[in-house]
Amino acid sequence: MTSWLNNHKKGELLELASTAGYQADESLKKAELVSSIDDYLQKNATRLHGQDAFEHYYSSKRPQRPRQSIGNVTSDVEEGAKSVVRKTVKKATKVKADLENTGASFLASPGKVLSDVASRISSPFVAAARTPAARRATNQLTNLNASLPTSPAEVTEEIERATTKFYSGAGDLYSVSGIPETVESVRSWCSSVVGVQTSILLLEAYNLRQAIFPWTLAFELPGVPALGLDSIPVYMPDLFLLLRSSFWGPSILWFMTSIFVPLVFAYFYNLTVHPVKRNGARVQALRYPYDPMTYNVVKAIATLLVYGAHTPSSYVDPTSARVVENAMVGGYRGVITGCVISGIAAIWEATQR
Repeated sequence: MTSWLNNHKKGELLELASTAGYQADESLKKAELVSSIDDYLQKNATRLHGQDAFEHYYSSKRPQRPRQSIGNVTSDVEEGAKSVVRKTVKKATKVKADLENTGASFLASPGKVLSDVASRISSPFVAAARTPAARRATNQLTNLNASLPTSPAEVTEEIERATTKFYSGAGDLYSVSGIPETVESVRSWCSSVVGVQTSILLLEAYNLRQAIFPWTLAFELPGVPALGLDSIPVYMPDLFLLLRSSFWGPSILWFMTSIFVPLVFAYFYNLTVHPVKRNGARVQALRYPYDPMTYNVVKAIATLLVYGAHTPSSYVDPTSARVVENAMVGGYRGVITGCVISGIAAIWEATQR
């Protein structure tokens, strides 16, 4: 009916017309298109009635009963009552005869009677399977089976597609987190002379801290024997060491020989100065405020004189010198090795420029 067709959009109406084999004009308005499709479906009802696409269209058409007068209704009621009585009597007679025949047939051939009963019992279910609801359920099962993979190759493709989608989402999350930018900035810093020199100084400072400012056992977290958990020791720094000369003596000595004195010489003896033109005038430009090569040369000399000579001096406390030397990895030779590595990095960077 046109009401069922009006519930569809124009694009859906064109698809229905194509399914029915009707070439509809796309330039028509929706009302005209509905009217033309309705006429075509009525003319071809015999051919299209069994198709699932038009099931709701033809099922919505109900035969109209002609209007009857009151007299006709009364006569019809009387005639219907008589026919019901006649049918009831005939049915009772038929049932009685069937029972008699069935009893005789069962005694003669029990297998045939049982097969007839089974066919009569199964006939309602067969009829029910032909209903529209059963057909729709069958179509849904068919579509579900069609959507499932039919071969191991398709299963492998589905797994690869899901894996690719997962890694793509993980990559997007990794990019949004800002980790790539942080990694690149750290890499850029470590790939410079300043990064190499700072890394070596941090290693020296960490080793010295373990020697002069160790962490001691403060308390223990009780364990749970029932769960198999042992007690956990908690270590904390002893802040009272900050009030002793055993902390400040080695700290100041290492700071003077590894940072302060080399930086003073590197500031004044800066070989990274190069002339450039600015606004038509030649000026001296600094690549580094402190020359890294001068810094490492002075640091190596100071380390050799203070920690490697082992000669008494009125300016250096021998006890503090031994503490610093023993704290460094490889002693004073390890510090000089770090200076050589930093100097090579400075020369390599200068040649690259």
